[in-house]
Order: sequence, then structure tokens, then C-alpha cells
Amino acid sequence: MGKQTFMQGTIILVLANALTKIIGAFFKIPLTYLLHESGMGIYNTAYQLYVLFFIIATAGLPVAVSKMVSEQLALKDGYQVRRLFKTEMFLITVLGLMGAGILYFFATPIAKAIGNVQIASSIRAVAPALVFVAVMAGLRGFFQGTQNMIPTAVSQILEALGKPVVGYTLAYVMIGSGAVYASAGALMGVTAGAAAGCVVLILWFLIKRKKILPQAVAHNQAIPYSELLKRLVWIAVPITIGACVSSVTSLVDTLMVRSLLQDISFTAEQAKALYQEYAVYAKNGELVSLLQNNRLDTHASEFLYGAYSGYAYSLFNLPLTLITAMSISVVPALAEAIAIKHQGNIQRITASAIRITILFAMPCTIGLSVMAKPILYLLYSSTSAGTMLEILAVACIWVSLVSVCTAVLQAAGKVWIPVINMLIGALVKIVSNILLVSMPQINILGLSISSNLCYFVIAALNIYWVMKVTKVKLKLAETLVKPLFATGAMGVATLFFYRFLEGMIPEKLATMLSVGIGGCIYLSVLLLVGGLKREDVEMLPKGEKIAAMMEKRKLLR
Repeated sequence: MGKQTFMQGTIILVLANALTKIIGAFFKIPLTYLLHESGMGIYNTAYQLYVLFFIIATAGLPVAVSKMVSEQLALKDGYQVRRLFKTEMFLITVLGLMGAGILYFFATPIAKAIGNVQIASSIRAVAPALVFVAVMAGLRGFFQGTQNMIPTAVSQILEALGKPVVGYTLAYVMIGSGAVYASAGALMGVTAGAAAGCVVLILWFLIKRKKILPQAVAHNQAIPYSELLKRLVWIAVPITIGACVSSVTSLVDTLMVRSLLQDISFTAEQAKALYQEYAVYAKNGELVSLLQNNRLDTHASEFLYGAYSGYAYSLFNLPLTLITAMSISVVPALAEAIAIKHQGNIQRITASAIRITILFAMPCTIGLSVMAKPILYLLYSSTSAGTMLEILAVACIWVSLVSVCTAVLQAAGKVWIPVINMLIGALVKIVSNILLVSMPQINILGLSISSNLCYFVIAALNIYWVMKVTKVKLKLAETLVKPLFATGAMGVATLFFYRFLEGMIPEKLATMLSVGIGGCIYLSVLLLVGGLKREDVEMLPKGEKIAAMMEKRKLLR
């Protein structure tokens, strides 16, 4: 069935996610030039609503079926696997149809409730995507349960292609009618991409059905369909709630930030400082009203939120999507080890997942923070969200740990623990938003600070429970100290080379070279201090040969 090891599956999904993000950049970056901050505010508001419904329809069941299929395969019960597949596909398709219907037929009331009737057409444009992503998520969950990540990877790439091919084309054609219609056109690309990914997965399953579905012999111990449904729901509901909490925190930002910003009464000095922070746009009249009455009008607050959501938050999410690959792969691998009660594998997979997450997330965190403005200028020719990203980037490490630790707890059957932790984090987010965004000297930066506080709390709680549940012992030097040392060296070197090169060569080229040099220094220092372990390398494709070669060259300790 094309089964891969935990790390091989992760690498396949990481490569697919990386390609997906590159494709996405060809959509999102030109789209920001087309729609600008205000148009991106409309686009992102409608998209956040879609994401919330998407999570409700698809977040829990794929993980649940991945876990249960992996367990039954470990116990060699093919008959139960087939019954699981039928049950899951029926339930997830119904949820997708319900979600699409609600979004499409109630688009106007939802838009009015948010306070922006302009987004109704954008909501309708993206609503049909829910049906396609639901079916696609169900098939992905089954494939992931068999520990075959290739179908998921292929469908992700095709799904991503729909956005630039269809979405940007329609947005470009419709921009003459205004940003409202162009945003709706862009979101039609989301629907088109979901349809393409769904079709390829269905064809894949139908063509390879005999190889994909294990041989099954009916037996008296088969779990009834009603009981299977209950078990799937019991696992899926808390996972869905937890995922919704994460999405709701983004929606909370969307709903709260405009009113909070417009309620601020700036002093003349504070108004001048804010004007100077966004001077390049203020010259075009975007923030003139701020200086006239010391308050932000609707347009100005939309501008600030558009800079945050369209620029800073988009870049912040870039490395996190790659960590998702680790989370997807760890669930079936751990579930299999737990099903056969192999404690050594449970602890080895858990420790490796956390360590590799930190190895990847930490340089992303420091790199995005110290190079925030140059990277924003490289991608968007704008630094309006520079300070926002400098602060928000720190949360990359916390969110990455939240993601992988949540997956570990879900695989271990402790599905309610991450939910409780996320609810605590969401409360921290709401309270800190109210306190920080309302402060004139902080304003929009409060969203970045509150995100750090929120995800730090969740990460700390999740790590505590992972160590308690799996009994894993994390070595401080290997897990944290060595990656931190290598990342520190990378951050200093990257900033040094950028400052050295920016006056000699074009600024965008200086940014690319500095980031490349920083990446090489990080990897070199990491190998020098022994931050990469043999067992990590051995889990790669051809890992034993690579590890032997690296040991021969004294690159592993």
C-alpha cells in the first residue's frame, strides 16, 4: 500500500507543503498588489469564516480515522478497516454539505453580523469548496492511516494550483468592478483548487482500490457501524473543538480589532508617531483622518488590519504549514506503536518529533524576526507590517510545539487535554487583545503580542502533558540548548551580512543572499555542536547510508 516510515512520510508532506507554499506565493503576493491592504482585509475576513467552517467539517474525522485505521492495520483486521472507511466517508460528506449550505444561503446575515455586508459575495464564492475539501479530507485521513502520504501530497499540490490559475485570473478580470468583486473572484480559486484536489483523490482511490483496501474476512467480532460512528465522533469532536479554538482566536482578532482600534483616542504626539510608522501609505491619504480627529476611521482600521493579516500573519503561517506535516505523520505512527504496546517506539517517536520540530521552528522564528522588514520588502515591496512581524515571528516556535504535541496527545487517546489547553490560551488571547490593542502606544501590535502570550501558554501546558502521558524524557542540551546556540549564530550572521551587503548591491538581492548564508551557518553550527542525532538521519529515505556517510566525515556524534 506504499507505507512509509514516520520520517519518510513527514518529508513527503514537507516537500509537498513547501511546493504548495511556493505556488501559494505566486497567488498571494500578486494578489496583495492587486487588492492592497483594504481589499486584503475583505478577502481575509471572508476566508477566516471559510476556515472556521472548514475546520468544523474536516478537522477531527481525518485524524480520528487515521488513528483508528492505523490501529486496526497493526492488529491485522482488514475487515474493520473497510467498515471504518465507509462510516467516515458518509459522515464527513454530510458535514461538508451542511457547512457549504449554511455559508452559501446565509452569507448575507453572516456578513451583517460581522458588520461588513461587502463580504457576502466572497462568502458565497468560497462556500462550495467545503463539499470538496470534506470528501478530500476523508480520503486523506484514510491514506494517512495506512501511512501512505503520497496521495495527500499530490492532492495538496493540485489544490494549491487552483488559486493562482483560477483565483488570480478572476480577481484580475473583476478588479475593474472594485475590490469587493475582485476578492470574490480570488476566493473562487479556493473552490476550484479544492475541486481539483478532490477529483484526483477519488480517481486515485478508484484506480488503486484493490491495492489500497486490505484483504478482509468477515468475522463475528466486527464492531457495529453505530458503534464505529460513536467511536469516530468521540475522537473527532474534541479534535474539532480544539482546532476551532485555534481558528476562533484568528476570528476573534478579525472581529475585535476594528472596534478596538476605532475606540482609541490618540494624543497628537501618538497620532504623529502612528502616521510616521506608516508614512509611505499615509502620503496617499490612507491615514489622514487620524491626524484630523485623533481617531481611526473604518478605512484606516481596515488598512492596519489588512497589513497585519495580509502581510505579517501570512508570513508567520509559512513555516507552520511545514510543521503540520510532522503532526500528520506522527498520529498513525504513534497509534500503531500504542496499539501493539511498544513503549520504546512511543518514546522514540515522541522525542524525535519534538526535537525535529524545534530544529526547524527555531531558525524560522529568529530569521523572520531579525529580517522581518527586509523579507517583507523582498516579497511585497512594503514594510508596513515590519514591526508586527518582528513580534509575531517569535510565536512560530510556540505554535509549532503546540501542533506536534497536540498530535502526540491525540495519538495517545488524550484528545480532550489539548482542547482544555487551547481554551485557556484563547482566554489569554481575548483578554490580552482587549488590554493591549486598546493602548494607543501599542494599538495593532497588540495582536502580535497577544498571539505570543496565547500560544506560549498552550505550548507549555501541552509539553507538560506529553511528558506525563508518554513518559518521554527530553534531554535539555539536545532538545533546546544546541539548536538555540546554532540559531543565535545564524541570527547574528544573517543580520551582519545584510547590513554589510545592503549598501553594495540591490536590497532584495542582499536579503536573499543574507538568508541563504544564515541558513548555511545554522546547519554548519548545528552539525559542529552535535545537534543532529544518528536516529534522526536514519529515519530519512536511505537514512542508514546517509548516516554512515555523515559519520565517516565526522558530521554526526
